[in-house]
Amino acid sequence: MLKIFYLLLSLIFKFAVDFRNYLYNSKIKKSIYFRNVFVICLGNLAVGGTGKTPHTEYIINFLKNKYKIAFLSRGYKRKTKGFRYIDKNSTPQEVGDEPYQIYNKFDIISAVCKNRIMAINKIVEEHSPQVIILDDALQYKALIPSISILLTQYDRPFFKDYFLPLGRLRDSKQEYTRANIIFITNCKENIFPIEKEIWKANIELKPYQKIFFTTVKYQNIVNGNDTTISINLEELKKYDILLFTGIANPQYITNFYKNQAKTLKTIIFDDHKIYTPKDIENIGTNFDAINSKNKIIVTTEKDYVKVKYLLTENLKKYIFYQPINIDFLFDQKKEFEETLIKRVEKFLHKTKK
Repeated sequence: MLKIFYLLLSLIFKFAVDFRNYLYNSKIKKSIYFRNVFVICLGNLAVGGTGKTPHTEYIINFLKNKYKIAFLSRGYKRKTKGFRYIDKNSTPQEVGDEPYQIYNKFDIISAVCKNRIMAINKIVEEHSPQVIILDDALQYKALIPSISILLTQYDRPFFKDYFLPLGRLRDSKQEYTRANIIFITNCKENIFPIEKEIWKANIELKPYQKIFFTTVKYQNIVNGNDTTISINLEELKKYDILLFTGIANPQYITNFYKNQAKTLKTIIFDDHKIYTPKDIENIGTNFDAINSKNKIIVTTEKDYVKVKYLLTENLKKYIFYQPINIDFLFDQKKEFEETLIKRVEKFLHKTKK
């Protein structure tokens, strides 16, 4: 009975989304294309994590020394409203955890705003960037980006999913055709080349689309209080570890640490968790209960930026965050970078005329 109820809600949601898409696709509602700045849009068709943050960071790191770039996000779950630049005095609560993390890591022009059109105009007017990277903006149909990048998980592809609440889709499967690049994320490292062709067939890849396969790479963990202190992943077998996370798909990091730690205790919070002193007290209590002289606390980089202001001096010594980056399978890194640069250069060449 509950499944039937979810199916009904999914059909209602699908109708509403399809109607919105029809309004834009038929030009009843207008979309804006910026001719004075190259706009990169990253997003997904489903709710939950598909690895947007590490892919966004990869693109920023690749482009930041080649062009003047800016980063724009809506700032999901932030406590503020309207347009807001991110600066050294900002907090995760004011601008959102992921935008805060990206600004602190790269120190580039960064802002949050729900109205992307207004925000882009303001950033261009005040800073004249050559490239603006939009986080989670695939559903923002009022904007036509210079290039669209769709991310979908290897173990939960969009073409096998259903609309909310029966599944996780928040947009029509057919909207994948808007993407120029499709990332298959969180892949196993040992997938066979034939799978590339199977994915292309399942997605019904268009001639103008390219598909890339990536996997997550865990780096040595870093002490947040003193970043000169790190622990090699190979040494984690010596430690009893308390792992806490507030991310969309904690199973990946949890499974990784089950194989890495001497013993593992976990605390799982909701995605985009806003931490309170009571949460930190709970983490401290669970850590104190681990009867070991060789114990540490590990969390994600996204979680650490939110808890660091709340930590006691004692906990600061023991808490480490887990940096991650992406790795391309099938030696596709060069192809992706060349594809992106070619698109940017072609656009910028036109703007100079």
